[in-house]
Amino acid sequence: MNGPFAPLWRLLAALALLGIAPDGGTSAELAEEAGVAFLVPRGPATDRTTDDAIAERAEAALGPEARAALALARREAGAVLVATDGEGRFWAEGGMPATLERFRVVWIHEGERAQVPDALRSPASRSALRRRVEEGGALLLSGAALALVHDLGMETSVPRRVPAGTDRYAASIVPVEADHPVFQGLEGRGYFLDAAMGGNPREWSVPLTGGGYPAFADFTGTG
Repeated sequence: MNGPFAPLWRLLAALALLGIAPDGGTSAELAEEAGVAFLVPRGPATDRTTDDAIAERAEAALGPEARAALALARREAGAVLVATDGEGRFWAEGGMPATLERFRVVWIHEGERAQVPDALRSPASRSALRRRVEEGGALLLSGAALALVHDLGMETSVPRRVPAGTDRYAASIVPVEADHPVFQGLEGRGYFLDAAMGGNPREWSVPLTGGGYPAFADFTGTG
């Protein structure tokens, strides 16, 4: 992903995908050992759709936010796209039948809409996701997909869902430990505040957004 959201994706990959290895393993090692699944809804089906085309059709139907997240997941963690029809069936790339149990991490991202597609929050999908978490698997929910924590019964509060939009609000991260590996390769934009206003207390900041935002969910207003 290019533009103001690129640093956010880099941080997300480093913290969520690299950070899941308590034994110090890298994301590439995890992908070999157990795998990272990027879960998406099955794309539009036709009478001629064959099993080996399901994942490919699902990927073709993704919006720009999901495509950017998938590209990052593949690059940083060797992730595999997994498509579901919402009825408890899953297909990996190449039409291979899949189960969530084979993956150590399942990542669901929603940045285009405020609501996750029906196939990802159907009773069968919720059951499969809950079962994977109960068995010790990791579930990464980003963007508006965070709201699934309530649908899955993991959180009693109902998260706020916000559709994508534009504004003039600018935000950035000011690293406290700028030499930490999680910040390597990120572009610093100097002081976020004008020097006449005191500037930032650190040498540089990492911009997150400066003209808009993708769909997201949070707990604002939930008490």
